Amino acid sequence: MIMESVKRPGLLLTCAGLQALIDALVGRGYQVLGPAVRDGAIVYDAIARVADLPAGWTDHQEAGRYRICGRPAILEAIPASAGRNPLDDAPG
Repeated sequence: MIMESVKRPGLLLTCAGLQALIDALVGRGYQVLGPAVRDGAIVYDAIARVADLPAGWTDHQEAGRYRICGRPAILEAIPASAGRNPLDDAPG
């Protein structure tokens, strides 16, 4: 059977909506996993808040090499109210 493409209005989950979803899942006893910056790498780890996500970070991989880099335009757009500065986790 061939499925036809159906046009639907796009859905947008705001940061507040994502935080509400995380809170609801944690409240029901689930552990929420997602990408996070830890020890100079982007890894999957437990997250409790939207601010735990690696907004503004990207990784570069080559043969035998891995590093993460901040994307300045995105890092500058993250409000201070996000709970933490992603640059705090930057590798030394």
